[in-house]
Amino acid sequence: MMLKKMPVKKKKDEDTRKAEELESRKKKRTEVFLSYACSDISFAGEIVRECLDVLSAANIISYWDDPQIRMEEAWNDKLQEALSRAKVIVMLASNDYIKYAYKNELTAISQAVEEEEAIILWLLIRDCEYSLLDVCDDQSIMPCERALEDKDLYGSIDKRRTIYKRLTKCVKKHMD
Repeated sequence: MMLKKMPVKKKKDEDTRKAEELESRKKKRTEVFLSYACSDISFAGEIVRECLDVLSAANIISYWDDPQIRMEEAWNDKLQEALSRAKVIVMLASNDYIKYAYKNELTAISQAVEEEEAIILWLLIRDCEYSLLDVCDDQSIMPCERALEDKDLYGSIDKRRTIYKRLTKCVKKHMD
C-alpha cells in the first residue's frame, strides 16, 4: 500500500490559515487583565489599579478586574470571557494568589501564553513560591529579591513611583 504525499501547496495553505487564525485571535485580545487574590487587593492593588485607571483614562488601554462583575452574573463565565480578551495579564503574586489562581484562572492564562496570544507581567507582593505560577524573573515588574512590604507601598513615594513607572512602561510596550 502506497501512502499519498500531501501536496506542498496544501501544506502551505494550511500553514497560512493557521497563521491567519492566530493573528486574528491576537487582534481580539485588546485588554489588560488584573489577576489577584481578594486578600491582596488592598495591599498592592491600589497602586496597580491607579496606574491602570490612568492608562485607561488616557485611552492607552482598557483593563478588566473582577469588581466589574455584577452579583447576578455568572462569575466564572465572566472571568473566562475577560481572560479571552486579555493581551497583558498582570498578576499580583502571593501564596493566597497561587491558591486562587490554581482553582480559577491559571489554565486559561497558561493556554493564552503558550499560544503566544498574551503575556504575563507580575509583581511579588508577598513572599511565595512564585515559580509555581510558571513565570520568569524577567516578566516581573520589579526585581524579585524580596516581596514588597506595606512600608514600601505606603511609606515610600519612591517605591510607588518606581512600580507605577515600570508597570506603565511594560503595559504600553506590550499593548502596541
